Amino acid sequence: MQPHIRGHIFLGVDKVMEDTVRLYYHAYRFYSSMGLHLLKSFNVLEEVGMFLCELSEEKQIGYFRLLKFLKGNYKGDMSFPKHDRTPPKWKGVLSVMEYAINLEKELDQAVRILYRKASRTGKSVLCDLLRTHFLNGEHVQEQIQAHMDNV
Repeated sequence: MQPHIRGHIFLGVDKVMEDTVRLYYHAYRFYSSMGLHLLKSFNVLEEVGMFLCELSEEKQIGYFRLLKFLKGNYKGDMSFPKHDRTPPKWKGVLSVMEYAINLEKELDQAVRILYRKASRTGKSVLCDLLRTHFLNGEHVQEQIQAHMDNV
């Protein structure tokens, strides 16, 4: 049985929205764990660790913005499937940074797909939220690449 939906999200957009929320949650967990690992383990990589912790904070804020919007547009109870995506095993800082670039590409693609679906169905409030807070993935990828070049 589908949840009763009111407001700005209708069937078709809600699945993409839930997937995007889960992806932001995964990014938050990944950046947090890798950033803290680099900060405590490698003095040389402190700058990269701080950068990943800052990304973690940004992704956490994004996660809660999307979650708040999603929950605000459902009537009644809504449950999420378990966030079952696990971060990769530690194989060195370059593999972490490569994974981070791929994760940012995936986040950017998910947001763009959600934006297209929302704009096609006339969900202007969701489009405004995405334009204002989430459509900046290339900039983050460039920052990650700059840190990779310095490692």
